[in-house]
Amino acid sequence: MSDGLAALEELTHRLDRRDRLIVSILKAQHVFIRGESYAKAFDLFLETLLDFTGSEYGFIGEIRTDKVNPYLKTFAITNIAWNKETRQFYEDNAPDGLEFHKLSSLFGRTVQTGEVVIANDPKNHPYAAGIPEGHPPLKAYLGMPLVFEEKMIGMFGIANREGGYSQSLADELLPLCESISNFIFGYQYSRGYQ
Repeated sequence: MSDGLAALEELTHRLDRRDRLIVSILKAQHVFIRGESYAKAFDLFLETLLDFTGSEYGFIGEIRTDKVNPYLKTFAITNIAWNKETRQFYEDNAPDGLEFHKLSSLFGRTVQTGEVVIANDPKNHPYAAGIPEGHPPLKAYLGMPLVFEEKMIGMFGIANREGGYSQSLADELLPLCESISNFIFGYQYSRGYQ
């Protein structure tokens, strides 16, 4: 195959991915415009993130503060329950959002600093904190901040993309980040806490 043909195929692939991303953003916006729940829109965003990146699981959440310290509260999270107790915990708590206060972790680094975290060898990453016993393996991780008007208001984390994550993939996700950020701001505004 010639270099020109390979370049054309790569360009076609990138344009197809971009188009799928735009269609997914429009679907989530349509859900919101029709007055359906924010939860459904965030579930669509998470589904888009996982599909677009080929990731196994992930979450989208907002940054909150417990008077002093920031923490993460999820809007959407993949059910990765691995036993009866964690399945029950997920069923009881996920619809209202799970809270994560321990920030000495990969996702915690994004919460604390607003940095993109790419860990293609999570066990040996400087911010790794391990995973609970029985948790599905963590082979690769990408955490990205969600910013509205220069303020970090949320983040998402996705895991286990075949071949890992890169800064170029993170850059491709920026339009989706902007849309999710707008939804988080809209959610917060509608609830009166800004």
